[in-house]
Amino acid sequence: MKTRNKQYKLLAFVKSNVQQIAYLTFILLQLGMVSCQKESEAEYQTVKKKQTVIDYVLDLENLYMIKYRFEYNNQYQVTRIYRGERQANASQLQLIAVAHYDQANQSNLPDSLSTYNTRGYKVRVIQAKDFNSIAKPIPNQIYDWPTRENKLLTVPGGELAFAIAGKKIGWSGAGHMGSGNTIDIMDHLKLLNRSNLKDSIQLAVTSKTDGTKRMFDDFHILYNNLGFPIDMSMYDRLNAGFEQLKINYREE
Repeated sequence: MKTRNKQYKLLAFVKSNVQQIAYLTFILLQLGMVSCQKESEAEYQTVKKKQTVIDYVLDLENLYMIKYRFEYNNQYQVTRIYRGERQANASQLQLIAVAHYDQANQSNLPDSLSTYNTRGYKVRVIQAKDFNSIAKPIPNQIYDWPTRENKLLTVPGGELAFAIAGKKIGWSGAGHMGSGNTIDIMDHLKLLNRSNLKDSIQLAVTSKTDGTKRMFDDFHILYNNLGFPIDMSMYDRLNAGFEQLKINYREE
């Protein structure tokens, strides 16, 4: 009789422990699922939505297209601009400008811009008060061919590029890369500094070399499928698509 009572007690003890272990296992599994879910949510929330930014600008200087490549911080403010030949990769470009932002400055334009020559020496500081006046985008504009909103004003890098386009910098280079002692940085880009763009811009000239009496040249603009300007070429009697400016974009 005693032996049977002991067996009953042992079975009851085992059954009770099994139930407790099963209950604890269930709780631990639930906590693990919640933890995984929270980690997944946290990881999902930290994924940064990429923006379209200016990658580089190719601008005509003398007879060569020169590349200006932009770098950005995590606020999509331009931090550095590099300069080099058209086919140069990132490691072959030279620093030409560094942007400086006050801690409270959340805009697309820096408080000042330090510029450098081919030897790495600072040659000029462009203050914000000396920036070009920038055209403002027109919001909610209805598309009306052949005029369209200037999307270059809405992407990171666009405002600063317009603000310094045509500014003189003592580059002090040699040969075609230096263009003498002074260059007009991204000079042709300033032609696009307007709220709306058409497919062709007519610019007045003081004299013609193509034998015509038309006192202007035609600058045709090409756009990508999203409506961003990507190319501007000059046309007259002797020139058909003479490249003046190209703009490349990237996602980051």
